[in-house]
Amino acid sequence: MKDLGDVVAESGDLSMLIDASMRTAPLEDERTNLVLAERGIAILESLAGIEPVSADEITAPIAAAIAGNIQELAVAWRLRRNDCESAFLRITRPRGASEAVNTLSRSTKAEAKRQIDDIAQQRSGRERPVTPGRPQVEITARKDRVVARICAEVLPKIPRVYTQGGQLVRVRQNAPVAHAITRPTLEAAVWEVADFIKRDHNGNTRQESPSGGVFQAVLDQGEWEGVPELRGIAMLPPLRPDGTVWLEPGYDPVSKRFVRPEATLAAVKPDPTPQDAAIAARALLQPFDQVCFLADADRDAFLALILSVVGRGAYNGPCPLFVVNGNLRGVGKTLVASCAGRISTGKVPVPRAWSSSEEEQRKALSTILLHGAADPVAFFDNVAVEIGGPTLDMVLTGSGYADRALGSNTERRVDQIDTVFVMTSNNARFRADTARRALTIRLRSMKARPEERAFEISDLRGHVAARQPDLYAAAITMLRAYIVAGRPPQKTKPFGSFEGWSALVRGTLLFSGRGDPLAARQGIQSHDEDESLLERLASFVQAWRGCHVSFTVGEVAQVAEAGPDGHHIVVDGWRRCDLWDLLADLGALTAVGRVNRRALGQRLRRFQDRPTLEGRKFEQEPRATRSKGSARWRLS
Repeated sequence: MKDLGDVVAESGDLSMLIDASMRTAPLEDERTNLVLAERGIAILESLAGIEPVSADEITAPIAAAIAGNIQELAVAWRLRRNDCESAFLRITRPRGASEAVNTLSRSTKAEAKRQIDDIAQQRSGRERPVTPGRPQVEITARKDRVVARICAEVLPKIPRVYTQGGQLVRVRQNAPVAHAITRPTLEAAVWEVADFIKRDHNGNTRQESPSGGVFQAVLDQGEWEGVPELRGIAMLPPLRPDGTVWLEPGYDPVSKRFVRPEATLAAVKPDPTPQDAAIAARALLQPFDQVCFLADADRDAFLALILSVVGRGAYNGPCPLFVVNGNLRGVGKTLVASCAGRISTGKVPVPRAWSSSEEEQRKALSTILLHGAADPVAFFDNVAVEIGGPTLDMVLTGSGYADRALGSNTERRVDQIDTVFVMTSNNARFRADTARRALTIRLRSMKARPEERAFEISDLRGHVAARQPDLYAAAITMLRAYIVAGRPPQKTKPFGSFEGWSALVRGTLLFSGRGDPLAARQGIQSHDEDESLLERLASFVQAWRGCHVSFTVGEVAQVAEAGPDGHHIVVDGWRRCDLWDLLADLGALTAVGRVNRRALGQRLRRFQDRPTLEGRKFEQEPRATRSKGSARWRLS
């Protein structure tokens, strides 16, 4: 048998090339592989109708290769599988011969050849007629014009296609899921609503399929005028900023959500009063009377969680993190979070695991936010590590999010984060930057085995599912009452970074006669090592020198190194061993018990102008007001 490289060099016969490529292992010579790949693409393009092909050239091996051996063909030609499949799609779709081609792999060689011959004859002028009323895009040498016409005239006509984060997505027909559109998917969708034609030199037109590069150029546009933006998929009628509710299935242009209702909405008054809002609040809390909330503020925080999800389309900006915080296992943390999700979204949120690794946290958040329409609630259950991290902090207070798609170098983004994040934990501890972004729902039980408690409502999940339409309507009533009243200002303390959420959700609760949910934040425990060290250092300096009396790093070292007795009292309330512990925690004590003056000075510069809990701060004296020598510090 001839070497495949010889076949390529000596013969341009398509039959021989395909036959050889199917029986010969791929060559290691890169030049030959490149030539073979180019010839393979030419074959597929010619079969697609770009160049005329006679029936004699389409032999049974070609038929079998295209119909049933796409993967082997890709290996032989060193092509990607999706490239071969895309070309195969272009071959079959415009000629209406897909049924014949789909049977090729099950046919004999002779039958395959006959069917391929039929396809070739269909190519020669008997393509399906152009459908009246459909957009017609003429294929010309100017690819940019073809791309522009597809974007302007064809994309807006494809059902359930939207833009999200700089990419095209399509909502599935029978599932509340949106997927990014790939090149083959776009090609198939475009052929559903438009026809493509090409003129010959005599002015006659025939149907023609654009090359794959045209569809890839469409996907690479980044912006598509006329294609609506998708902010989420709702299983319940969403609330709009004006207090109205979109009840029709399909896309809501105001809330920018695709509505796929799976439950009916109970009746809601068009103009509810504050009394109606108060009754609705009691109705929302009634199934949870036996849940061991620590205080009324935690019940208000629970209502705030429901209202945050139900009213997400009625306020802009970030939403705080909700943490259901129990004092021991079995108090009902997961139950409370699951029921809140069921009431507000119509389905129980899927629990996820939260990792202590920042890299894993980033991957988890990117998966939630960047893959199609994000879930309205992201639920992390039984978090056993310290809550927080740079990526989580950024997501909680950012207006959008961008990251590389997992497994690629392509950046993906969302312009508006609508997901509400919920976690459960026992005796939760927060990193300092995350603590100010969190709102806790505290649960407390004095029983050693709270899971053995008896409830009047034994199956709370089932009870909530049965009453879900009424409970969702109660949440809508609370929010709508506040909105139709003109959103009257309520007396609340500012909650930085969450102004939009605070104005609607906190305002609704106070308008309905409830309390401020931020009162539940008093028990948040944050771990800020710098804050603790600053307080200890300020306490020592105040006991040693008092306020407004300057000192140097060297003077602190003299006090610490004055004697060997660690229990010696150096200043009121401070033994030398206590000072050594502080310096060690500051990273300013060497292994032999000497003070590292440079490290201590660096710490003081890090603490400079940062206020303590008592409002004091370390200041460095200006150079012009001090004599030559070391920097002088004072506590003011």
